[in-house]
Amino acid sequence: VTDILLKKLDWTIGNTFDYSITSDEVAQGRPKPHMIKALMQHFSIKNPENVFKIGDTPSDLMEGRAAKCWTYGLTNGTHTHHELFLYDNDGLFDSLETFLVFLKEKEWSESTYI
Repeated sequence: VTDILLKKLDWTIGNTFDYSITSDEVAQGRPKPHMIKALMQHFSIKNPENVFKIGDTPSDLMEGRAAKCWTYGLTNGTHTHHELFLYDNDGLFDSLETFLVFLKEKEWSESTYI
């Protein structure tokens, strides 16, 4: 499904984004940390504190915590602020735009996270 969507959007690895991974490419999908660990290995990132996980589901937040990386939630997707607040996280944002503003205010460099 991911490949079909990426092709339809004309998004390509190396052009639109750097890497893609789905749960069928690892031993177990979310909430297990295998996809994050595989991404870290691909980019030679050893410290999970250099990784930001952002998603809009409880399993996204649980995956981030299981990988021991920074874990943020988006509340404008499949789950509300109230629903995601129940899961351990480093912050909840009402949109990807507000998350990007947060990153700029914190002065994180692009090389700090994936």
